[in-house]
Amino acid sequence: MNVQDLIEALIREGVASFNNKEFDKAIEMLNQALDTVEDKNTQIQEQMTAQYWLGCCYLGRAMKAKGEEMNKLFGYAVEHYQQQLALAKQLEDKQNCIQQQNYAQAALGRCYFKQAMKTEGEDTINLFGYAVEHYQQQLALAEQLVDEQNSIQEQIYARPWIGRCYFEQAMKGKGEAADQLFWRAIEHFQQWLKLAEQLVDEPNSIQEQNNAQFWIGRCYFEQAMRVKGDVTKMFEQAVKHLQQQLKLTKQLADETNCFQEQINAQHWLGRCYFEQATRAEGESAAKLFELAVEYHQQQLKLAKQLTDEQNSIQQQQDTLSWLGRCYLEQAIKAKGEAADQLFAQAVAYFQKELALAEQLADEQNSFQKQIHTQSWLGCCSLEQAMKTKGKDLDQLFAQAVGYYQQQLGLAEQLIDEQNSLKEQINARFWLGRCYLEQAMRVKGDATKLFEQAIEHQYQWLKLAKQLADKQNSIHSQNSAQSWLGRCYAEQATKAEGEVAAKLFEQAIEHFQQQLTLAKQLADEQNSIQEQNNVQSGLGSCYCGQAMKAEGEVAAKLFKQAVEHRQQQLALAEQLADEQNSIQEQIYAQASLGHCYFEQVMRAEGEAVTKLFGQAVKHFQQWLELTEQMVNKLNRIQEQNNAQSWLGRCYFEQAMKVEGREAAVLFEQAAEHFQQRLERSKQLPLSGNKQNNKSSYLYFLRKIYSHQQKWERYFKWKKQEIQENLFENKEGDLTTAISTILAVLNIPPMELGSIPLAHYTSPSVCERLFGIVSDKTNDKGPVDSNKVSPMRIGSSTYMNDPTEGEGLLGLLSLQDLELENKADCPAYNAFFTCFSSRVNDLNQFRLYGKENGVEASGCCLVFNKNGDWLKESDVFASFRSFINKLNEDFEESVEADVADSEDENLPLYQVAYIAYHDEYIAEEKCGKWLLNKNNQSFGIRLKPVGKNPSWHQFRIDKLEEALMELMEKSNNISDEDKKALEYIRYLFKDFAFRDEEEFRLLKIEQIGSDNIKYCQTTKSVYLPYADIRDIVDEVILGTNYEKSGKERKAEVFQHLMRKYYPNVKVSLSSLPINANPPIKKD
Repeated sequence: MNVQDLIEALIREGVASFNNKEFDKAIEMLNQALDTVEDKNTQIQEQMTAQYWLGCCYLGRAMKAKGEEMNKLFGYAVEHYQQQLALAKQLEDKQNCIQQQNYAQAALGRCYFKQAMKTEGEDTINLFGYAVEHYQQQLALAEQLVDEQNSIQEQIYARPWIGRCYFEQAMKGKGEAADQLFWRAIEHFQQWLKLAEQLVDEPNSIQEQNNAQFWIGRCYFEQAMRVKGDVTKMFEQAVKHLQQQLKLTKQLADETNCFQEQINAQHWLGRCYFEQATRAEGESAAKLFELAVEYHQQQLKLAKQLTDEQNSIQQQQDTLSWLGRCYLEQAIKAKGEAADQLFAQAVAYFQKELALAEQLADEQNSFQKQIHTQSWLGCCSLEQAMKTKGKDLDQLFAQAVGYYQQQLGLAEQLIDEQNSLKEQINARFWLGRCYLEQAMRVKGDATKLFEQAIEHQYQWLKLAKQLADKQNSIHSQNSAQSWLGRCYAEQATKAEGEVAAKLFEQAIEHFQQQLTLAKQLADEQNSIQEQNNVQSGLGSCYCGQAMKAEGEVAAKLFKQAVEHRQQQLALAEQLADEQNSIQEQIYAQASLGHCYFEQVMRAEGEAVTKLFGQAVKHFQQWLELTEQMVNKLNRIQEQNNAQSWLGRCYFEQAMKVEGREAAVLFEQAAEHFQQRLERSKQLPLSGNKQNNKSSYLYFLRKIYSHQQKWERYFKWKKQEIQENLFENKEGDLTTAISTILAVLNIPPMELGSIPLAHYTSPSVCERLFGIVSDKTNDKGPVDSNKVSPMRIGSSTYMNDPTEGEGLLGLLSLQDLELENKADCPAYNAFFTCFSSRVNDLNQFRLYGKENGVEASGCCLVFNKNGDWLKESDVFASFRSFINKLNEDFEESVEADVADSEDENLPLYQVAYIAYHDEYIAEEKCGKWLLNKNNQSFGIRLKPVGKNPSWHQFRIDKLEEALMELMEKSNNISDEDKKALEYIRYLFKDFAFRDEEEFRLLKIEQIGSDNIKYCQTTKSVYLPYADIRDIVDEVILGTNYEKSGKERKAEVFQHLMRKYYPNVKVSLSSLPINANPPIKKD
């Protein structure tokens, strides 16, 4: 074998070893080939080939290495490509010389590009710069090639890589700099497209155009993902180019490639619509999600047609994952049953994905894909749990934990140690998150849940310390310390006394450790952001502690909270991303305002004015910062929040002073709430609802109530009701119905501390508290399974057979010809009744007696301290009914049931209708009117509270509304008749006037899952609430001990004092003899 043949053989052997990834052997063979070259000046081509492949070998080794070793190997690769370039310049044939230099420049560009992709920090910018420089040299050389088509093809090789350099640099960058890099990438990809159109080889031309359109679409997509503000046009551009790509894919000659490229195009089109949908609201979001699903379904259909079984499985799995994501994101945005259905669809897709992942031949790849899917299944259950209340809550959290435990088990089986650590960290994070979220929602002792959350976060911290990459390790430890701090802080918030103080100290310790780690992060901006987050956590801890403390201790803690918030503000101002900086400054200013606000609520004397001034100052700065926000929706929402807190400041300050000073402050408060109201009109309907409109209407009402400006107070109360119930409909009766509801709805500020009584039997009382006198011992805690919630009963079973008919009779209307006819109602009214007559003989005789023994029942007293009733809007009473009515309207109002609980139902006062006769004294009723049949009827409404002017105002408004209803009763439409359902159960016959009744009312659809069936009473009901922490006093009837079951008042009092020391127990001494118990036979 001659020397030339030996050189060529060594090169071939080296290339074969390279292809087998035997880099060391390849390097040895290629170096031997170079050493064998006898004439360095004539065997240039052989030397160039060997240098090129040596560069490739070192590049291959560098791609697997890390740290200094990686950089060293990239350096070797560059040296060999530089040798290749130098040799190419020695070639005598000019065109070959240009061609070979072109190849060498491409190799050098690729080397720097790959190194930049594996590097973090400022070095990345330099490396991308070197890559671009070499690709630009390649482009210049390609333009010098004489063969036009070859020149175009070589330019095509250069343009995409220059574009990729700018694209990848933009992906690693932030803010305006990244935005500019995306535009430069688009410019080069556009040039690529133009060149591709000039290729004579049609299949090649179509392939290159396809690729160019894809990358232009990706640029617009990724740019839209990073830009703050309106990105609709960017997404439109992305869709436009991806649609062009999709058209081109169908022209590709190779069927397999055709399917693969269509799958790719369908995927990214689906992604475009998916990402748009997540940023949209209402109908717009629904349509965008629908389009996303449509494209992903097409992607799935194509994936099934791939001939390579494993590739087909892989592609189907990826598509199913995105279909699951589409339904999951919709479910997160939806409410009630619609959300549950969407969650179920998401889970179904993820379960299909999981089944396919298990079919993958590569075991490690299969594990990785299963980990991914288990994580999303866990996310479905966790998100659903976070939207759920009641008995399903614990089950959903348990499901989420189960999925994440599966994820953890799979992660531990991964062979790649570092990848295994990362996946275990991810699983530990979500397990901790599940227990934390559950703990935050549990009523009562959540210690065990917090402990489980903390254990998983500690395991995460332990794993984070084992990560090989120092910066990744620091970043992960930083996050773990942050969540540990949050766990302890949340637990402290639910605790009291020394336990809370100790927990806050532990939270602070973890935040301090996080601060140390945050300062070690190499990325300066990331370091600032994390330090900002830590200062926020520390500020929250000290503020939370201060709110549980008193006197000088509280003052000192508030001062520390302010110090940390000030540091948070200073760090926020250093953030380079302008919009992020503004948002973080807003958080800091808002938090500073809250610190001073909470402090002043506990202060007295001269300090009050100064502290209010500080709170107002920071809330004003919050408001001023919002003007710099680019996103209009976010800007309005932040402005609304700032206006609300400014209003709160002036309102609370007014409540602490009197006279003219108070009046001025009330007007300032009202002005801020009014400004919020006006600005809210600029928000879309969903945004308006999410902005918690009722909160500032509440304060407007409270302002005018305190000032006794009844017209203004009533205006806002009525307006809120009218908007919530009738915002999408117009009807002749809506004003009158809203007026009646505004009169008869009794919110907490009107009820005050008026005690209300609910009369029930001894047996029911025992069940409500989980104390059964003949079964309970006093050795252990009350079995929560034996505790029953208070019930809201059906109107069908009430003692008044004419429930709901009194108003209709007054209006001379027959019972409504609706679906809810008496014989087969689709909806029914449910209510639980209260009386302002506490320890009343008549009430004891009528209600709650057991075995027929009069006055043997129990009087449950609510609201003695004015803290029973919660602020709620009347919408809660009619949620189910409103959804049904809205089905007939194009723009329906979807009921928000996510945060609804029957224990927060609004309270209504019952009005009594009397028809005049010789036995009813006129003074018994507040108003006497004439109906359309000239019958004289009266309305009896007992005053609520001690303000006669407010009571007279209510009576006048009720008269006004009833007269309007009567005037229009001859010409009432079907829709208006349906609207009467809102008020028909708020009127009763005058015969029941002595009950002085109040009601918690709810209309519910028959067949709803909310309605429960009682086997004992053979009746249906709605659960109201666990009343053990709500009832203030239990008054046992005079004849309680004569009700049977050998009941003893002393025993009941003992058990109640042992288990519920905050509930007073007393025995009525009303004078009434007990009749003998009724025998069962």
